[in-house]
Amino acid sequence: MSDWIRDDYCFVCGKKNPYGFKLDITTTPDGKAFVELVPAREYQGYGGVLHGGIAATLLDEIMVYAAYGVGKPVATVKLTVRYRKPVPIGQKIRVEGEVKSVSGRKVQAVGRILNSEGDVLVEAESLMYEVKAD
Repeated sequence: MSDWIRDDYCFVCGKKNPYGFKLDITTTPDGKAFVELVPAREYQGYGGVLHGGIAATLLDEIMVYAAYGVGKPVATVKLTVRYRKPVPIGQKIRVEGEVKSVSGRKVQAVGRILNSEGDVLVEAESLMYEVKAD
């Protein structure tokens, strides 16, 4: 992957970003991605609850990684998020993404954040386009 796409400073997965999550996201060649984490208090909105923008960021990232799994480096052009239940701070969550369709440069995916019991807390859909390095 081109250096301009991945310079290891991404807020979610970059190891060089001192303020980021530094997540090791797993991808599969069939267009799925997942990661488990325990959100820290530094990422909260209301007391004890993950900030909604951070939840959206995690979902965006997981769907981009799902696209990487099918060989598509992408950028998100549309993200729709539905918040079902609060995401707790300090408790393990699982973030999952899956590619639903690929048509040329266009990739559509879905994602979700689940608690340890498997309840869906947040879900999302995205439209992404493959980016090409010059």
